[in-house]
Amino acid sequence: LKINNIDEAFTHIKNMPDTKLIVNNENYQPYKIDNITPSEFQFIDIETENNKDAKENVCKIVSNIRYFYFIDKYGIQWEFEQGHTDIGK
Repeated sequence: LKINNIDEAFTHIKNMPDTKLIVNNENYQPYKIDNITPSEFQFIDIETENNKDAKENVCKIVSNIRYFYFIDKYGIQWEFEQGHTDIGK
């Protein structure tokens, strides 16, 4: 699920009695996706693939993605993710 304040959401989920984080370690926290470069991915559309600005924009967006996983009281696993709202529009 897309969220806006991952640190606040993480603290809230961590403190809920009927949910658990997928890692049972006090050091578990939201992860950041590693930075990427334009050479590490391809667009299917050749025109977009050759658009340096479009590729740089994807790199910028991906570098801001943070996420974490938890399991709710029904045993369903969820992912909260922040930072990718510009991809897929």
